[in-house]
Amino acid sequence: MNKQGHPKAVYFLSAIIMWERFSYYGMRAILVLFMASFLSFSTRTLGNVYGWFTGLVYLTPVIGGYISDRYWGPVKTTILGSWVLVIGQFLMSALAFKYSSATLMLFYTSMAFIAIGNGLFKPCITSLVGEFYEPNDPRCDGGFTILYMGVNLGAFLCPFVCGYLGEKVGWGWGFFASGVGMLIGAILLLWGKKKYIGNKGACSVRAAQEKISGTAACDADKPLTKEEKQKLAVIFILTFFSI
Repeated sequence: MNKQGHPKAVYFLSAIIMWERFSYYGMRAILVLFMASFLSFSTRTLGNVYGWFTGLVYLTPVIGGYISDRYWGPVKTTILGSWVLVIGQFLMSALAFKYSSATLMLFYTSMAFIAIGNGLFKPCITSLVGEFYEPNDPRCDGGFTILYMGVNLGAFLCPFVCGYLGEKVGWGWGFFASGVGMLIGAILLLWGKKKYIGNKGACSVRAAQEKISGTAACDADKPLTKEEKQKLAVIFILTFFSI
């Protein structure tokens, strides 16, 4: 790790989240238009569907974060989430090429996959960035800035690609581009996880598993401070209003 700069893993994670955000916002860029045009949803119906979907996108990370902390760890959870997202995006693409009797069922199934995959992926890859900095490291804020540069870059590029393909070529091709973006991110994560991430995040999981036996192998087993509890309360309040 370069003490003057940032860990290479931070740039690696930023590249992955860039492709994931490209995929997610690319899908969202054409989702409402697709529901109105291809699925012939009324304004009220598509508004309700879109509202429930985006609400679940904000809710599922709470569940995904808990699963990561207690059972699988951030790396495994992020990898699983990335492939669930790949399935959801390509399923959305497949159903958008031709309407059939199974289209609506496949549509809601793909939406469920994307919401669940987002819940597993998003909180874990963000928390992984913090794993590469010591407490009170002044570079930490800069590390998260790098991560969100990837977020913003992916969100900026996707409407030009997915939006154009969806509206000018075909809805299926717009969603297909979103799927390709997520596939690139998922493959990149598998390729570089050992080299750049290693066993980061394993400590918190091990501590949770050992807590019942009374052993404390990691600092993650320490009880929350008053300040940490206050921060956690604020997070839940903001999450509630976002949903």
